[in-house]
Amino acid sequence: MTRFDKNRMALNFGRAAKEYERHAALQNLVSERLLSRLEMMNLAPRWIVDAGAGTGRAARALRKKFRSARVLQLELSFEMLQQSQIGRAHV
Repeated sequence: MTRFDKNRMALNFGRAAKEYERHAALQNLVSERLLSRLEMMNLAPRWIVDAGAGTGRAARALRKKFRSARVLQLELSFEMLQQSQIGRAHV
C-alpha cells in the first residue's frame, strides 16, 4: 500500500494553487456530475463539508444551491484555501 506524504502533497498543491483552475478539467467534470445528481434529491442540509475543497469551486456551487446551509471547506493546502477566498468575491 502506498503512503501519501500529506506535507509534500500540501506543498505541491500550494505551488499550483494560483493556476489550478486552468488545469483542473477532470476535477471540474467530476464536481459538475456530482452536483447535478443533487438535483434528483430533496435535501435541506444545515451543514455541508467539502473535503479536499481545493480552490472552492464546488463549495461556491453548494453555497448557491443550499443558501441556508453552512459550508465547511477542508483542504491540506493553505494556498488553495486562499484562492477559495479570492473566488468568493465572484459568488
